Amino acid sequence: MGYPLWFKKHATIPLLLLLLILLVPTFWRLIRPGIFSMHDFHVFRLYEYDKCVADLQIPCRWAPDSAYEYGEPMFNFYAQLPYAFGEFFRFLGFSVLDSIKALFISSLVLSATAMFLLAKQFWGNNLSALISALIYVYAPYRAVDVWVRGALPEALAFIFFPLITYFFNDYVFNKNTRSLFLFGVSLAGLILTHNLSVLMFLVFFSFWAIYFFTKYKAWNLLPKFILLGILVFGLTAFYTLPVAFESKLITLTETTKGYYDFNLHFVTLKQLLISRYWGYGASQWGEDDRLSLSVGQIQWILPVIIAVLVLIKKRQRQYLSFFFLLGLGWFMLLLTHNKSVLIWDLVKPLSFVQFPWRFLGSAVFLFAFASGAMFTLFKKSYLNKLLFLVVTTLLISLNTSFFFEDLWFKFDDREFFSGKNYEQQVTSAIHDFWPKTGSKIPANFAPKAGFFLEGMGSAKLIEKRSNKQIYTVDSNQNSVVQFPLVYFPGWEGFSDNKKINLSPSGEYGLVTVNTKPADKIINLKFVDTPIRVIGNFVSAVSVGALVIFLIFFKRKKII
Repeated sequence: MGYPLWFKKHATIPLLLLLLILLVPTFWRLIRPGIFSMHDFHVFRLYEYDKCVADLQIPCRWAPDSAYEYGEPMFNFYAQLPYAFGEFFRFLGFSVLDSIKALFISSLVLSATAMFLLAKQFWGNNLSALISALIYVYAPYRAVDVWVRGALPEALAFIFFPLITYFFNDYVFNKNTRSLFLFGVSLAGLILTHNLSVLMFLVFFSFWAIYFFTKYKAWNLLPKFILLGILVFGLTAFYTLPVAFESKLITLTETTKGYYDFNLHFVTLKQLLISRYWGYGASQWGEDDRLSLSVGQIQWILPVIIAVLVLIKKRQRQYLSFFFLLGLGWFMLLLTHNKSVLIWDLVKPLSFVQFPWRFLGSAVFLFAFASGAMFTLFKKSYLNKLLFLVVTTLLISLNTSFFFEDLWFKFDDREFFSGKNYEQQVTSAIHDFWPKTGSKIPANFAPKAGFFLEGMGSAKLIEKRSNKQIYTVDSNQNSVVQFPLVYFPGWEGFSDNKKINLSPSGEYGLVTVNTKPADKIINLKFVDTPIRVIGNFVSAVSVGALVIFLIFFKRKKII
C-alpha cells in the first residue's frame, strides 16, 4: 500500500519528530519547576533585559541593577539576541527562570534541526542527517555548556554554525538569492548571539569557503558575498559600532589577564580523546580541571573509522569533502592543545577566547558534519539501518548521563531575585563592564539616596528604571551632590526640563551634579551617544532594506 501524498511531500517531518524523541534525554530534566546550578549568570541578564524592554530601552544598553545596583553598560558590549529571544517566552507568559530553561532546550533542539538540514543537503541521506544531528547534540561539551557552565549565548551559537554553512552551500549549488540573504541573516544572528563564537567559527568557515569556491569553480560568487558583508555589518551595527568605539571606556581588556590568560587553559590529549571524567567545577591550570573537556569518544572515533573504510575502498577522491572536514576538526582540537601556542601568540585576537577548549565546539560541529558520510559508503539498506541503530544506541547510552544537573533549586522568580540569591546575581561579571571613570569596583550595595559632597540637604530616590533615575533634592544652598550611579557616556541630567552638567567623582566614578536651591527634581536619563545613534540608524535602514529586497525578489519570483 502506498503512502498518502501529504506524507510523501512532508517526509522530513516524521524524521524530525523521531529526532526530537531521541533528543528528549538531553533536556527532559529541565521541564520541571525551579532552576539548576550553573557557572554563568544569564538568568540575571534576562531579568535586566526584561526591564529594558518594559522601559522601551531598545536596543538595551544599560543594566540598572548590575554592580551592586550602581549599574553598568552591560548590553552595550554583550550580545543581545539570546535575551531578545528570551523575551518571546516572556511574552508567552513564562517566568524568567522558565524562559531561560526554554532557551536552553531551544539551543539543543534547534541546533539538531539545523544540523539535520545541513547533513541531508550535503550527504543526501536521511540516516546521515539523523546521525549528524544526534552526534552534534550528544557531545559532552554540549552538556557542559548547558548543564555545567550555563553558557547560554554559546549554546545558542550552535544553531547558527550549520545554518550559515547550509545557506552558503545552497547559494553556491543553486544560486538561490534567498539563500544568499539568509546566509547574511544567519551570520548576523551569530554575531548578535556570541561574538567569540564568530571568531572561532570563522577559523573553519574561511577554509571551507576557499575549498568550496575552488572545488565548484565558484570564485565568481565572491564579490556577492563581499557585498553581502555590507548587509551583515548594517544589521549588526547597533551592537558592533559601540563595541568597536566604546570598549576602551570599560575594563573589558582585563578579561584576558590572570585567570583568563589562555596559557593556563590548554587541554591534554587524554582529556580530549579518552577521559570520561565529569564534574561541575571550573577550568584549572594544567590537568586539574573540574569539568569535562572531552570532544566525545563517538564524536572522534566514528569519523576515523569512516576514513579507514574510505581508504580500504580506495574512494579517496569521492570523499575529499569528508577528509577536508575531518582535517579541520583535528585542527580545531590542535588549537585546544599547548602545541598550538605559537598560533595563539601570533593571532592576538584569539586571546579574547580566554579558554582554548572553547574550540571543542567547532570540533564537535565538524566531526558531526563529517560523520554523515557513513551512510553513503554502503548500498544495502539493512546494513545502514543496523549501523544507525548501533551508533545511536552507543551515542545515547554513553552520553545521556552527562545531561544532568549538579544541584536543583526549587525557586520561583521571587525567591531567585531576593536575598543572597539576588546579591550573588548583581555582583556577577562586574570586572567585565565596569566604566574606567571609577578607579575602584564597589564591594557593597549602592545607597538609595544621593550624598552631599558640598552643602547640606537630602537627595532621595523616587524612581529608578533601566534608563532613568529621578531624585528629589531638598537644600537651601548651592551644593555638590553625588548620586549612586556610575558615570558613563550617555547619562544626562535635567532640572526643570533644563539640561545640567554631569561629571564623575570619587573612587567609583559616580554621577555628580552641582545643584542650586531651585533644583528640586533631578532627572537622570540614559540616552544614546552619537556612535550608538549612528549604529541604530544603520541597523534600522539595513533591516528595512532587507525586507524591501525580499519582497521585491519574491514578486519577481527570483526567490
